[in-house]
Order: sequence, then C-alpha cells, then structure tokens
Amino acid sequence: IAMSSGDVSEQCRRFCVLSWEQVQRLDSILGETVPVHGRGNFPTLSVQPRQIVQVVRARLEERGITVRDVRLNGSAASHVLDGGMYFHVIKKSTKPIFLCSRPLLPFEADVVIF
Repeated sequence: IAMSSGDVSEQCRRFCVLSWEQVQRLDSILGETVPVHGRGNFPTLSVQPRQIVQVVRARLEERGITVRDVRLNGSAASHVLDGGMYFHVIKKSTKPIFLCSRPLLPFEADVVIF
C-alpha cells in the first residue's frame, strides 16, 4: 500500500510503504552530514545518520541482538511524509533527528547499555 493524500485507513497511517518521493526525502535526511555535539572534552563529530544506524545495528547484531526495525521520529519524519518546508527551516537549528532502534530481546528482563 503506497501512502497517498487520499483516504487512508487507521492501520495504513501507522504502517505504510513509502512513495518514491518519500524514499528520496528519507535518503536525503539519512545522507546529510549532521553535527553530533560532544560533552565535556569530547569533540563535535560530523556524521551521517545512516552511518550511526549502520554501526549501532552491526554492534547489536555482533552481540546476538536482532534489531526489529529502526524508526525516524520528530520533524524529520514529518518532512519525509509530507515534504513540508518546515523541516528545511529547523534543520539549520539545533533541532534533533530522532532515530530509534527496537532490538528483539530474548528475555524481557534483558537490558542493553550503549
């Protein structure tokens, strides 16, 4: 099911296949170099969100933890879905890009510390 501006069921609003334009906007966000500000004596790093996802996912899987999915939240996610100009204004500011991974843990009591 491709997400469109027409009638969209409640289920589709939560889980949809992105259109080609949405995939292009997502690729643009994940490929753009963003600053990750260090604390204390740690320097600011310039990194692509795509690289962060790949490294964290690989390290979790090296330890036997399967990552179910990776989610983009916040204004960046809204930009992917609707293509609004609002994201272009705020991405120059300190507005964060939220990337969330959901590991598949063998036991509910397991805790993963990054």
